[in-house]
Amino acid sequence: MPNRISHRNAFANVRIFSASFAVLLITASLVFAHQPVSADKYSREDQHALETYSLSGDNLIKVTPAAKALQKLEASDPSVSAILLHVSGETLDQTFKRIDANSKLAAALHVSGLSTKEYWMTSATATMAYITTQMLTNGMAQSTMDSMFPWKASADQITFVKAHQTEIDQMMAIKKP
Repeated sequence: MPNRISHRNAFANVRIFSASFAVLLITASLVFAHQPVSADKYSREDQHALETYSLSGDNLIKVTPAAKALQKLEASDPSVSAILLHVSGETLDQTFKRIDANSKLAAALHVSGLSTKEYWMTSATATMAYITTQMLTNGMAQSTMDSMFPWKASADQITFVKAHQTEIDQMMAIKKP
């Protein structure tokens, strides 16, 4: 199959920097393994919120220090990784409230000046736009990605990611412990 994406290439290009992106990593793995649609489910309202979220340069710059603080917290307490994940069937607001209920996790996120919602939405939508951009570059059809991912990155999000490649590369360079 021409334009086939290898696991090695995909994971080299898509380094997930916090547990909040584990769902995206799993989804991308399913795409590369040619398996069916993602098991993560979002309500139509949450899908719309993710697809229309406006990325900002200010929030993007703040994500990196928050991700580094989370990295330190995860190194000392691996159980926090699961708290950052979206639970299928849970609304985004429920996810944010659950994350904020953990005082250590909330403090690590808020160190950068972002709310939990701003951190999660910026990180998630920027990562989805980055993954989409990489897959389109490697020849995957948009219609294939639409059926595989839990939501679709918007054209504005993709344009933003392309315009802020340096900041996105810094964000993606943060490795999990």
